[in-house]
Amino acid sequence: MAYRDLVDLILGTVAIVMTLLWTFGFLGLADIAFNPLLVAVPPLLIAVGIDFGIHAVNRYREERERDQPVGTSMRVTTEQLLVAFFIVMGTTVIGFLSNLTSALEPIADFGVVAAVGICFTFLIFGIFLPAAKVKTDRLRARYPIPTMSERPLGSEGSLLGRVLSGGVVVARRAPVLFMLVILVGSGAAGVYATGVGTGFSQDDFLPPEYEELPQWQKDLPDPFSPPEYSYVEKTNYIDEEFPTSSQVLLFVETRMGRDSSLDRVRRIGRDPPPTFERDGRYAESQSVVTVIESQAARDPEFRDLVARNDPDADGIPEQNLGEVYDYLEERPESGVGGVLADDRRSTLVTYTVDGDATNREVTADAEAVAAETSLQASPTGNTVIFEEASELILDTVITSLIITLVGASAFLVLVYGVFEGRPSLGVANVVPIALTVTFVVASMRYLGIDFNAINGVILSLTIGLGIDYSVHVTHRFADEFERAGIETALDRAVRGTGGALTGSMLTTISGMGMLVFALNPAIGAFGVLTALSVVYAYVASILVLPSTLVIWDRVVNRSRPARWVRARRGEGPVTRQP
Repeated sequence: MAYRDLVDLILGTVAIVMTLLWTFGFLGLADIAFNPLLVAVPPLLIAVGIDFGIHAVNRYREERERDQPVGTSMRVTTEQLLVAFFIVMGTTVIGFLSNLTSALEPIADFGVVAAVGICFTFLIFGIFLPAAKVKTDRLRARYPIPTMSERPLGSEGSLLGRVLSGGVVVARRAPVLFMLVILVGSGAAGVYATGVGTGFSQDDFLPPEYEELPQWQKDLPDPFSPPEYSYVEKTNYIDEEFPTSSQVLLFVETRMGRDSSLDRVRRIGRDPPPTFERDGRYAESQSVVTVIESQAARDPEFRDLVARNDPDADGIPEQNLGEVYDYLEERPESGVGGVLADDRRSTLVTYTVDGDATNREVTADAEAVAAETSLQASPTGNTVIFEEASELILDTVITSLIITLVGASAFLVLVYGVFEGRPSLGVANVVPIALTVTFVVASMRYLGIDFNAINGVILSLTIGLGIDYSVHVTHRFADEFERAGIETALDRAVRGTGGALTGSMLTTISGMGMLVFALNPAIGAFGVLTALSVVYAYVASILVLPSTLVIWDRVVNRSRPARWVRARRGEGPVTRQP
């Protein structure tokens, strides 16, 4: 529907397949193992490839509609689009290479592979596709190859062209008021987005039980009907019928030979926090204290030893602890070796915690317990380590996103300064990107999708697609602005480029949106976020960017400071043909 021509569709599809083959070939040459995060690379490359392909063909058709020869039309197309493609490639590569800061190697590999894939996309769609298009069109002139439609999307007078001009109409009549409304709306969305969840658990990757699936999915014929995952059903049954507990460890560093050391270790678990299981007033635990109590209960000789060194008769010795430890160490079955270090300068306390509590809750309570004791104590164990690793990875994802935004913005300013002599256009180009990221994160909170290491990587894709869409409109505007007035340049840019963006948007969300129906919740969330990213980037580029560019023109070209700067440089006033 976007190409409306079988030959052009085949060319675009071949270019996408080539891009994927080159990228996975690079995986083999670079000896990078495939990991689950790399599942996101093919959809990314397909989305950007679809966009590049439709833009190239649509821009070429615009020139052909002016009765330009094949070679001339493609030369004009590539002279304009190769710069836009290069800007998209540069900013997107910066975004993905920022993942090299991640503490998780698979995320760093994702960044490298995605960056290389975007470079291949630029080469194939910037060089191969135009050459193949010229060759096939010249063959069409010699042979009876059928042509279905060569009319560009969004052409003047078409229904799509009139719809796309809506953003230009708003920009013409009330750009400042419209941008104030957008600013307030995006500010509210940004405040709302700060409440997005940041949880991460294994359940995020488990499909629902068969009984929970909608009936229409069950009615699908093989092989499309979902299977019954007995593993998930049994796991959920066990969780419901047989409540389980987990453990958290506390590593305590102190001289365990001191008279008060055992009492101080025992007091650590007094009045435990909510996630800790209780045994009376104390937390349920395993430690050198419980080892002594257990050994005393079954060994009369040891019980007498404890009693002789227990002045307060509380069952915990306070004297001659070295003798007590020697007795236990002579009997390995006592288990003292698992809780007391050989040099007796540290001990390990294992607490039983609620198995249904989140890693974050357990870790927070364990840190609170460690902070309350006067001993030097550090929480550890699988739960704590997993939570701290997740936090570390999340921090690096946020760092990479900041690097992406700052690096991409700086690159846009530099490139527009070099190619167009207007570095301030790069600032205007960033507005749709910032809006897209803000509304995607706000949508995550609304839909109950947590921001974690996996979904944080998807936001890199969001920035990449947002840059892609806004760059095409901004660069086309800059090209048209050299020859026409602000309104004419905007109209040509939004209608011409907007038509290609519409085809790209509909194609991408049709494909990525299908992932919403995936049984794996993580893949479903990936499809939702990617589709939303594309829609937000499209709306921001078509509706918001025109008003942004009008305000840019007023500030940079027509404001009093701008006129003063031009006068100092000896430049005349800005004039454009209508």
